[in-house]
Amino acid sequence: MMKHIVTIFLGLFIGHTLLGQMFADKDKALVRKGNKDYLNGSFVESEVNYKKALEENSRNAKAAFNLGDALYNQQRYEDAAAQFELASKLADDKSDKAEALHNLGNSLLKKQDFAKSIEAYKNALRLNPQDMDTKYNLAYAMQMMKQQQNQNQDNQDKENQDKNDQKNQDQQNQDQQEQDQQENQDQNEEKQEEQENENQQNQQQQDQQNADQQEGKPQQQPQQMSKEELEQMLNALRFQEEKLQKELQKKKIKGPRVKVEKDW
Repeated sequence: MMKHIVTIFLGLFIGHTLLGQMFADKDKALVRKGNKDYLNGSFVESEVNYKKALEENSRNAKAAFNLGDALYNQQRYEDAAAQFELASKLADDKSDKAEALHNLGNSLLKKQDFAKSIEAYKNALRLNPQDMDTKYNLAYAMQMMKQQQNQNQDNQDKENQDKNDQKNQDQQNQDQQEQDQQENQDQNEEKQEEQENENQQNQQQQDQQNADQQEGKPQQQPQQMSKEELEQMLNALRFQEEKLQKELQKKKIKGPRVKVEKDW
């Protein structure tokens, strides 16, 4: 229901600008041609004619106002606002100024620039305090700005909460990381201590074994011969063997003399 009412009250004042009297001047003829296109719903064509009228006479307030209407109906609210602001400055009549400021407020409202639209409606009411449409639109703009501010505050609160949550999460992660590092350090120190104890026990066992060997006076283990020493020893043995065999052969050949019984 409210949206329907708002749609009605946000309608643009085109009034007498579209029903202007016939003038001989070229800019006025172009305005009338633009008005015809506008009433036929040809907003682009009407825009062209209104711009031509302003080229002929840059101070034609009706051309600026109606150009704003044509741009507004094309949803080009930024351009429309500029034309309505120009029309409010060019208009000589207070009523025309108020209508231009009303439409300026509508264009700014469409842009969701609520603060400036409120200012435009207030300026329009200063010129025409009895305009109920402007009063309604002013109240609507103020309500929308309040909602926007609340929404912005909610967004800011949510952003701050998200930042705090992230900060807390980061702190928890850091604490956990430090705890893990401390646990790893403790484990490493414990392992190192166990290794030192094991080494100490091994050393004690070795010392005990050495002490036992000293008390028992075990025989000295023969030193192992190297390959070269073993080969030399074998060669020496073979040499001695060969020498002995030669001597035995020599004695066998000559041999000792044996007494032979005489033949009597």
